[in-house]
Amino acid sequence: MSLLRRPRYGFLAPKARLLPVNSLRCAGLELLGVFGFGLGGVDLTYEKPLHLCALSLRSMNLPISRRYFCSSLETNVIASPVASARPGQLSALSDSCLLHFGFPFQAMVLARESVRLQSGQFSGIDFYKSAAERCERGQSHVAVDCLLRAMKLIPKENSRNIVGLYFQIINVWLNSDNYVLAAAQARKIFETYPDYEDVGKAIWFYHYALSRSNKIDEILAHIDTALAEKSCVRYRPKLMYIKWWALRRKHSETARVAALEYQLLKEYGESPMVAPILLSRATDSLARQDYEEAYGSLAHLVEKFPSTKAAGQAKRMLTKLRRIRQAH
Repeated sequence: MSLLRRPRYGFLAPKARLLPVNSLRCAGLELLGVFGFGLGGVDLTYEKPLHLCALSLRSMNLPISRRYFCSSLETNVIASPVASARPGQLSALSDSCLLHFGFPFQAMVLARESVRLQSGQFSGIDFYKSAAERCERGQSHVAVDCLLRAMKLIPKENSRNIVGLYFQIINVWLNSDNYVLAAAQARKIFETYPDYEDVGKAIWFYHYALSRSNKIDEILAHIDTALAEKSCVRYRPKLMYIKWWALRRKHSETARVAALEYQLLKEYGESPMVAPILLSRATDSLARQDYEEAYGSLAHLVEKFPSTKAAGQAKRMLTKLRRIRQAH
């Protein structure tokens, strides 16, 4: 049940006021003082410094007597059961914890209690995975927090599932343009789990993330080693392309760029991956004012890989070249 999909519960005030305190030892403050109702004796353990978040919950139509929300507790808080706590209300509060305030652990506890009241089966791992998907757009750090918490619930000997979650974290960072963090996560995989069955994928992600963050020197320092790894055979074309991209941006490796272009076009000439290479060759020809060669490269690109982004640029360049031809 989501507050975003169930408007009858309303929304929490967007500007919550954080009030730091040193302890939560006031008489009667337990969880009844936090939410206004109990959770059937649930034991809430939080890891971060203690805060109270004063909220306006008037629009939620919930039986809350004291309008406080606990963001994190240093000690255990044992709640006393109150009959007015209903599964739907707990689910609504769980959504608020996750989507409005970015507290995945608290959201999990509330969701778990909601399921318990309905005599259902609850999986913390599944909850955190689902929560990560819900937070990925716009709340990437919360999504990563969810995946890391799910990881802690997986037995250490189940490395395959743990690495799978690490790859999900890489995708979250990439999708949110946090390329440096994505590279760091990928590196952690191939350094921590060198025997993982698809460790080459982590090596490829590492160099890809470096390319997106323009870390040219870092790419060239390691990519030849990666290309020599047996685990990277599947990713060799992509790694070669990244190497070509990095060398081209050095502006001082003309011979190496030309040799790599020749190799890529020879070995992978039927792959759309080489479309940017054909485009770059055409732009180099234009820079030399060799319009005929440029026209031929662009026409070949459009014919062979018409659906690529490079082909769209090539079409516009061909239009300009035709005008130049007509002018002469």
